Amino acid sequence: MAAKKRILFYSEGWGTGGIEAFVMNAIRCLDPDKFEFEIFCTHDYDDGYDEEISRRGGIRHVLYNNHKPGLVKRQIEGTREWERLLRSGSFDVVHINTMNGMGFHYAWIAEQCGIPIRIVHSHNTAFGPGSKLVKTMAHRVGILLFGSSATIQLACSNDAGRYLFGEKEFSVVPNAIDLSRFMFDGEGRARIRTDLGVPEGDLVVGFVGRLEPSKNPLFVLEVFRQLLAQEPTASLVLIGQGSLENEVSAWLEEHPNSSSSVIRVERTNEMASFLSSFDALCAPSLYEGNPVVLLEAQASGLPVIASDSISEESCITDRVEFLPLSASLEQWGDAMRELANRKGDRETYASIVNESGFGLARLAEALATFYELKG
Repeated sequence: MAAKKRILFYSEGWGTGGIEAFVMNAIRCLDPDKFEFEIFCTHDYDDGYDEEISRRGGIRHVLYNNHKPGLVKRQIEGTREWERLLRSGSFDVVHINTMNGMGFHYAWIAEQCGIPIRIVHSHNTAFGPGSKLVKTMAHRVGILLFGSSATIQLACSNDAGRYLFGEKEFSVVPNAIDLSRFMFDGEGRARIRTDLGVPEGDLVVGFVGRLEPSKNPLFVLEVFRQLLAQEPTASLVLIGQGSLENEVSAWLEEHPNSSSSVIRVERTNEMASFLSSFDALCAPSLYEGNPVVLLEAQASGLPVIASDSISEESCITDRVEFLPLSASLEQWGDAMRELANRKGDRETYASIVNESGFGLARLAEALATFYELKG
């Protein structure tokens, strides 16, 4: 039997976001007789996947556990630890999942370490707010100095590819999900609503994502406040953690009439059941590549109101509607209410998503092709 190919995945942070979901889906669908894997991240805020990673024979390396240092320190220490790990192991492939041009720096280090297959995978369409000048410079320097270090360039959408690779050639590998998990589940819906104390007839809106500026969670709270004026028994389930947790808590304290209808969930292993329990999902991101949660929601037949900053490539069913962030809060509230009350046979949507090519089988086929290329 041929030796297994060893893959090292990279993600700067690690928690329950879209890149992490992509990496986990990748390791779930790869043939364990052909591939083995490890994961490297500079910092993390959640270890919920670690048991599964270990069960599948993998290792997750993290430099800063439950701590996110400043940008410069993360880059200096992260690249140093990355090189140490590469030189201590015998990896055949590095799969660098990144949101900016500094991902090429990690590919360049892998090139210096003799790694034959170096994949840089773009998962976003912009870099985040804060330290904008530093981030802009780092992004451009990464592309300018190290942009030729990747042997394969991938993107989750055409917009994400153009953002990172410009006019250079890249392949789109859409995010994929385990459709058997995210098909609408009536029993899961009833159980979650019972646990939350929400009657079946009440409207429930969900938000799923990191509590970070790019995901715009404070905007969701303002939209929900407008919705409550029309639907006083409605609830908002806010799922996620992040740097804006204090701001979210402060908002809830400042709006006691709304906060009693907001349910916070930091983390969950029952995302599919939560999506089934929702009547609508609000995704007002400032920028996004091809968010995994929109695929999961559509597989569940869940209506989604999303900002037009999100790539239209993520819309593969009739359950997604886009609205500009420049629209008024009232318009967002009305749109969310209309969507949440829209009827539809939710059980049928998983097959639509599968036919569109977003199941794990298609992802496994694509990744195996790239991983088995000669360096």
